[in-house]
Formats: sequence, C-alpha cells, structure tokens
Amino acid sequence: MPKVTEGKMEAKRKKWQDILESGNAAKIYKKWLDTEESELNRLKLKAINIADTAGRLNTENMNLMKATIKSMTKEKKEVFLHELLGLEDELHEDYDINEGSI
Repeated sequence: MPKVTEGKMEAKRKKWQDILESGNAAKIYKKWLDTEESELNRLKLKAINIADTAGRLNTENMNLMKATIKSMTKEKKEVFLHELLGLEDELHEDYDINEGSI
C-alpha cells in the first residue's frame, strides 16, 4: 500500500510551477491604516472569556427566536407554545394564550 504522502509534493510543485508560468501577479491588498492597526491592538489587549461569547450567542438566539415568533400566525404561536410546555399531545382549553397561564 502506498504512503499517503507519496505524490503530493510533486503535485504541489507542478501546481506552483503552473502558477509561476501563467504570469498572473499576486493579488494586491490594501494596506492597513494606522487607525485599523491601533484598533486591532486594542482588541488584542481586551480580555475575552467564554461568558462573553456565550452571552452574545444567547442574545443573538433570543432575538432570532423573538423575530420568528412575531412572524407566526396566532395558530402557529399556540401550537409552538404548547410544544414548549410539553402539551403537544393535545391542546388544553384551559390554557389562556393571552394571559400565559393555565
């Protein structure tokens, strides 16, 4: 059985040779401004912990959920609410969807 690395180096060299022979110049990217560099340095110094990341994700998910619920019809909201409450087997008449209590 051949080794996994066999042939890879030759293929890479061939690809690079094709790129060099094509005469295409490398892409030129806009250099960073001093303000962008200072902003990056400021952000590098800022301490970030997992709670910050999880908090942002939670807020984003809550906002997405609120937007989704606002776009639902009253009937879909009722079904969704019953699923959340674990009442998906049957809709209970004693649940007041406007009051939010049973």
